[in-house]
Amino acid sequence: METFDSKASLIEALGNEMLAIINEAIEQNGVAKILLSGGSTPKDLYLWLSKQNLDFSKIKVGLVDERYVPLESPYSNEALIAATLYQNTTATGLIGMVADSENPEQNLKVVASHYSTFETADLVLLGMGDDGHTASIFPNDSASTGALLEKNAGICYTKAPSIPENRITCNKALLDGARNIFLMLTGSSKLLKFEAAKEEKTPISFFQGTRLKVYYTPN
Repeated sequence: METFDSKASLIEALGNEMLAIINEAIEQNGVAKILLSGGSTPKDLYLWLSKQNLDFSKIKVGLVDERYVPLESPYSNEALIAATLYQNTTATGLIGMVADSENPEQNLKVVASHYSTFETADLVLLGMGDDGHTASIFPNDSASTGALLEKNAGICYTKAPSIPENRITCNKALLDGARNIFLMLTGSSKLLKFEAAKEEKTPISFFQGTRLKVYYTPN
């Protein structure tokens, strides 16, 4: 675990590591493929990345998870990431998870097809909730248990304990396919939850190990 005195110093360190991975992937493969989490915690990181010298036309950006809501909803992760990461570019490499907000079955087919490219992602950025959930993989939800245990990489729907409860997420097998997996963790209460994850068997515990690179600040 990398620990920082401030969120600003965490962002600079994590941002620079992400930059190196993205630029290396572009140099080697012509494209970088990354999966990002929504929510307020990484928002400033995306703003920081938006100001760097990145060729966004060569970066495919997907979502770790999403609320099953239209793009215009204030709950949309896609809208948040688009408004922060792409604020200084005309490139649009973001592949969302809600292609059809009225037809869940059709939406899942479309998203699963689009997200097959992320089975070999260059990096994944995870977050963790106060209950130990990560992505949209929650405690005490049968669909989330399936997302953790399914051996084949894929996309699935889950149920959150809060509104909006309908979620869509990459499963663990898909996220595990990434070359690099990061967790951005802020606040002492979340650190305690992270440290108790194995004992409590919360979803984040399934990702703990040598591959998960944790960046933490108490502030």
